[in-house]
Amino acid sequence: MSPANPANNAELAGLFRLASRLMARASHRRDSAHHAQHLVLSILLENGPLPQGELLEILDVRSSSLSELLRKLEDRGLILRERNPEDRRGFIISPTDQARGLAPDDGGEADSQFDCLDQAERDQLRTILGKLVASLREDPATGGPGRGFGRGGRGNGPGGNGFGKGRGGRGNGFGRGRRGGR
Repeated sequence: MSPANPANNAELAGLFRLASRLMARASHRRDSAHHAQHLVLSILLENGPLPQGELLEILDVRSSSLSELLRKLEDRGLILRERNPEDRRGFIISPTDQARGLAPDDGGEADSQFDCLDQAERDQLRTILGKLVASLREDPATGGPGRGFGRGGRGNGPGGNGFGKGRGGRGNGFGRGRRGGR
């Protein structure tokens, strides 16, 4: 059964942007750290120490924005910035024990945003979002393959959710892409 007024691209894009803004706002209000700080900590806690340049590529933000964000995290005692021994111009960013001791983000409150969907609808949404992400990853206007979230992840099948890191499609998409097999 098709709706009386089929959805067009502009309407879908508008609804998607609105949902994204509202979810980001809810996340920001819920988190004790600023949303961007929380994102950086999540990436570091999942992957361990990263070169600042790689973190810059994962987040796809301006260098000055990342520097300011890292300064705030360092001031709070949540990260360490140490000179990269392989490239003395760069830094390795590491989470501190204090960051590791923060309450883990189990997604409890974030998951409640999807309580209005039954399991079939959640599965359908995952499939649709996976297709959108895959398409956007290949679009030169969004930086093409290998930019931003989930560099190199595969599909949205049983092995992953379309936001995976490297080969195998596992993880939340903030991981380092892997070259070669596992």
